[in-house]
Amino acid sequence: MDLEKLIEDIDELVSFPEVAIRVTRMVEDKMSSAEDLGRELARDPALSLKLLRLANSPLYGARNEIDTVSRAVMILGTMRIRDMVLASSAVDSFSGIPNELVTMEDFWRRSLYTGLASRYIAGQRGEGREESSFVAGLLHNIGKLVIYNRFPEQSVRSFMMVLEAEVDESFRAEKKILGFDHAELGGALLRKWDLPAHLVEAVACHHEPEKAQQYPVEAAMTHVSSRISLMAQLDTSDIADIPPVNVASMECLGLRHEDLPAIVEQIQHAIVDLEEALL
Repeated sequence: MDLEKLIEDIDELVSFPEVAIRVTRMVEDKMSSAEDLGRELARDPALSLKLLRLANSPLYGARNEIDTVSRAVMILGTMRIRDMVLASSAVDSFSGIPNELVTMEDFWRRSLYTGLASRYIAGQRGEGREESSFVAGLLHNIGKLVIYNRFPEQSVRSFMMVLEAEVDESFRAEKKILGFDHAELGGALLRKWDLPAHLVEAVACHHEPEKAQQYPVEAAMTHVSSRISLMAQLDTSDIADIPPVNVASMECLGLRHEDLPAIVEQIQHAIVDLEEALL
């Protein structure tokens, strides 16, 4: 199977909303103002409503109610708004991909856990990457939805290879069967849509963070957070219950194994409000 050919044909299955692409370009354009961004967002009432729900959720801790998109842009900043737009648009776009292998509720819950873990770790590092880290975590598995839809029989085969211990993780089975895995596919999709390069590499390398060349921290964070997500879903504090965490990624982030249960507890408390706002 040719990954490039699949990406060329992907518009038949899913396309990223034009408003999200325009917003991304406006944020990168120094000639665009916060007011310009607010006006652009106001043209999409459904997206505006979701942004206001997010802006007023406990995740952002606004002291006073944010009642307009323009005010949200002024208070939260253009970069944070861009990342909120990307998150909301991704959920809307990819939730429409039919498949018989996973429910959208389960898929997005795991994705939200990963995003929340990334956001928490980024916050602890204090480098101002919370929202972009959250988006990378949220999007890390979108390639799976395309594989489930386009290659259902091969997807079942990959599950069976893991169950029968032929491989230790599904992405290795995908590579054997398809020639590429869901992480590579997800990164290629984001690249096709001209999304920020740090998101592309974080998604593409989340199973093999050592391959990241430009954004190793983002790739490491998404990898570790995907493991923490598994712990949260299994409701366990025992790292032995999940696949091994890349040691170099833990060292890159300054984390120890004993730090992970506290992050699990944090994201389990946070997910309820975020599910209500975003999903």
